Amino acid sequence: MWGRLYACHSYHEPDAARLAFIEQSSNVRFMPAADPFTLQEQPAYTPSEETRRSLRAMRRAYARVVQENKAWGLPVIQWREGRGVVEVPAEQLEPLARRILEVDGDPLPAEEERSLLSHLKI
Repeated sequence: MWGRLYACHSYHEPDAARLAFIEQSSNVRFMPAADPFTLQEQPAYTPSEETRRSLRAMRRAYARVVQENKAWGLPVIQWREGRGVVEVPAEQLEPLARRILEVDGDPLPAEEERSLLSHLKI
């Protein structure tokens, strides 16, 4: 019997028309009264621990690839928005790679990353 009750959509998630009808016929409010033209700032995105670990691992892998390409004398192939595929000399990316490995893949402050990439010529 419970399986049938749970399978029925209307028992768990009433639709907007039903909620509006209940609000009009009683003093119960489901949605706060807010100005529909007021803009609200979205909450900050906080990635899960698993996502943070994955991003850290990808940054470390990128730094190791830059260092390996420098050792072999190969450029780093990257995609640049508006430019497409570009070849960047690994020597130009090496200061960023070293810094990424120093902080063990943690995100760098934006201004520090910009300063490490300011000399980049592609």
